[in-house]
Amino acid sequence: MKKIFLLLFVSISLSFAQDAKYYIDKLNSEMAKVSDLQVNMWVRSRLPGMTVPDRNTKLYFKRPKKIHIADKKSLFIPREALLLDLSYLVDSTCSVKLLKKKFKSDKPFVSLEILKPYEDRKIKFITIIDTVKWAFHQIGIDDSSQMNAKVDFIQMKVDDLVWLPKEIKVMMESKEFEKQNVKNPRRRHAKKNNSNFGYAYIKFSKYKINNNLSDDIFDE
Repeated sequence: MKKIFLLLFVSISLSFAQDAKYYIDKLNSEMAKVSDLQVNMWVRSRLPGMTVPDRNTKLYFKRPKKIHIADKKSLFIPREALLLDLSYLVDSTCSVKLLKKKFKSDKPFVSLEILKPYEDRKIKFITIIDTVKWAFHQIGIDDSSQMNAKVDFIQMKVDDLVWLPKEIKVMMESKEFEKQNVKNPRRRHAKKNNSNFGYAYIKFSKYKINNNLSDDIFDE
């Protein structure tokens, strides 16, 4: 009897792993329609320890994972917020499973848990995928020793081909922040940042996709 229950448990686990693989492969195949892109980007952010001026810049992306920001300034947000798909994040070192998370009937979402080894720890990603648009709805990042983050996406249809981010909102909690007075470019005086939390709000416009971008654009 114990063997039967064990076999049943293993079968169910394998089934969920296979289902998870289906959603990852489907998302990746849809996003593979974009080989490169450039897009205008407006950024407002307040981070633990600093508030930076609003920015208008341009983002360049080329497969498999090249990213270049025209003003060459860091966004101070998790790289995963700029991913088009899961091909960069998910590899043979990860464990992936489909979560039994319930959504409202009008929300065509599935939720995946991805555990990725990094140095001496594992980082957990909870990824919610829209299975109509085949694009990200949300990514949660739990790196217990460094930070937690939640990335929410609003998508737009580009060239009647694929759904790409129109807006991204990132909420972050730092585990290593020390309180300090920081200059706030949107206020006259420095103000003590009494919170470990920060945010980034990014708007995208004027996508240009599949224009065979030169590798010279990207930093080595």
